[in-house]
Amino acid sequence: MARTLAALKLALPFALMIAGPAMAQSADGYYHAVMEKPAAPGSHVVSSDVVWTANGTAYDASVSGDIPKRVCATLAQKTGTITGFTVEGKPLSADDLAYCNKHARKTK
Repeated sequence: MARTLAALKLALPFALMIAGPAMAQSADGYYHAVMEKPAAPGSHVVSSDVVWTANGTAYDASVSGDIPKRVCATLAQKTGTITGFTVEGKPLSADDLAYCNKHARKTK
């Protein structure tokens, strides 16, 4: 029992070092979507399994298990046209963004 506790005490810092960057990325917004029309700051949208938080003309969300263009498309279905979409700071391809906006909710 004492050996097990000692091993856990040694393993915990290493586990936190590995998990830390992923946790920090989620808190900052793994996904970032720039919208054609602004949303009320602090408002939330839930699309599929992703909770988005608005901050003016953009929404941010943590990581999802789905592929990015589908994540983008489900947000567009709820909110309208998306003019830019990044995953971990990397932009979605033009083809994937077009796919995303093909599903966009029509807004007036």
